[in-house]
Amino acid sequence: MDVMFLQEGAFSSDTAVVLTTHERFGYFSAVFAEEVDARFNPKKDPSLDDLLHNIIVAGGKTVVIDEDYFMNHLDLVHGLERFVDNEAERERLDIFVVCSGRHAGDCLLAFLVTYCGIYNIVFGKQGADITLSLKALIKKKRARHEVRDLVEPFCWSRFWSKGGDFEHMHSESSGSQSAHTQMVELPSDRKEQNSREVVLDVHDVKQIAIQFKIRTMVLE
Repeated sequence: MDVMFLQEGAFSSDTAVVLTTHERFGYFSAVFAEEVDARFNPKKDPSLDDLLHNIIVAGGKTVVIDEDYFMNHLDLVHGLERFVDNEAERERLDIFVVCSGRHAGDCLLAFLVTYCGIYNIVFGKQGADITLSLKALIKKKRARHEVRDLVEPFCWSRFWSKGGDFEHMHSESSGSQSAHTQMVELPSDRKEQNSREVVLDVHDVKQIAIQFKIRTMVLE
């Protein structure tokens, strides 16, 4: 398998793009039989939303985003937020996200599922288990109902008890949540709001469409 290091922003339509670190690249290279466009330096690459847009323009179909690629988790959150809000053809791109240090109920996983509509997520896996899980996801992609368990432990009852606003969810960790994940207050001049319509299952019988405000999350 050939590894490509394209630093000028060029993409091949037949090449999977992998955003990760040098230390973790082997877990991903083992997944793909063909060329891989490996990206290791977020400081030299475009912002995440621009990078994903460039891949779509070039006809690319697959991108793997490793959380460890980012120096600051905000770059992942804000990049995906801008991509979802502004990219008209985002459905053309298969996005796989790897979050090794997170578990069901984690706020970032809930954000990926409910706000971004990203269901192909590898979480809580290390080493060769990342490779095996990613291979399985590429072979059979997940639908929304298959990742409900990533959101439900986040505890919608707590969410609504706080007024349906992430800003008022105090920092806490549970048995199913990674200890390093926290919600923290942002200064008022850095807060952003986005309105999203989300469809929720109600007792697996009917669906209701609701609209609520999601404030910017800081993940440490």
